[in-house]
Amino acid sequence: MLRVFNRYADLIGITDQEIQVVEAKIFPDPGAISQVEHYVTLVHSTPLLRQWPGRIVQPVILSALGDPIMAQAAAARGIRWIVYTPDWVSAYVQTRYTAKKLREALSE
Repeated sequence: MLRVFNRYADLIGITDQEIQVVEAKIFPDPGAISQVEHYVTLVHSTPLLRQWPGRIVQPVILSALGDPIMAQAAAARGIRWIVYTPDWVSAYVQTRYTAKKLREALSE
């Protein structure tokens, strides 16, 4: 809750057809939908679009772990959901949950 709120997308990618506004997450997070929608609004209010006239602004959520319900919710709002799981994610998830369980055990 005390984490810093960054008011910018993780990536703005320019392709021949689109301006992709990307929010990246390890774990599927329902908040990513509203975050990427907010970033799209910010892109529409910047001079950025003038440099690439006619390109569609496409919101994208990139996550390391999939969630079919989240993907369906994103698709219903016109957001592309991409799952890409690099090799290091499994070790990260195991470390994170092991550390969490350790903290919980120590706090009891």
